[in-house]
Amino acid sequence: MKLKAIIIEDEPQACELLMQYIETYCSEVQLAGTATDANAGYELILKEQPNLLFLDIEIANDDAPETTFDLLARLPKYDYEVIFITAFDQYALRAIKCHALAYLLKPISIPELQEAVKLAHQRIRKEQQSEQLTDLIQSLQQPEKHPTRIWIPTNDELEAVFIEEIIRFEAADRYTYIFTNSKSRFLATKNLKEYINILEDSSFFHVHRSHFINTNYITKYSHKDGGLVIMKDGSNIPVARRRKQEFMDLLENL
Repeated sequence: MKLKAIIIEDEPQACELLMQYIETYCSEVQLAGTATDANAGYELILKEQPNLLFLDIEIANDDAPETTFDLLARLPKYDYEVIFITAFDQYALRAIKCHALAYLLKPISIPELQEAVKLAHQRIRKEQQSEQLTDLIQSLQQPEKHPTRIWIPTNDELEAVFIEEIIRFEAADRYTYIFTNSKSRFLATKNLKEYINILEDSSFFHVHRSHFINTNYITKYSHKDGGLVIMKDGSNIPVARRRKQEFMDLLENL
């Protein structure tokens, strides 16, 4: 199955380079056109009905400044996969990661491009992209609010889990175990650092190099064995020596 793709990128050189990379290294992608501003991109999407979009986060518009997310919000439905491209926007990048959507950092790496296309192909087959994009648009239209749920990639599929239901994250080499209040356990194919970056401004605390816990589910603190946090699920989580004072200060304010 060939992926019909469109590139929306307002830097001509960056657009040309991405076209060359796709044509040379992504044989499963068939380019249907490019656009250099939001309005042209909007019309091209409606005309070509692609199933894959390469979208720069910051794009020009003749009428007013606009982001890719404004463009997506204008479209009638999200029946395509999106690979976002960015050089800097950390807030947007965090939101994209939270919703387990594909992205590329400039300058674009060929292996990362191939991996993103492969992931997009898998999701298009499973028709998973619509709900994730809807969540992302809502999140970015209300930046003062934290996202209500996070998308967890596992070996077989994507799981949408409400953040308030997550008790803790536990590192497992390059993967992460995620434990929830409903006693579900997921093995995510992302490392712990990814989730720390996504949720660093929330109720979670990086208490130990292998543990990232939701402070709302702490039931007890014990001085035993250098410091242990007892969580609602009965787990005993060690407190790293270098994090101990910061954690004790946090407990006093809970």
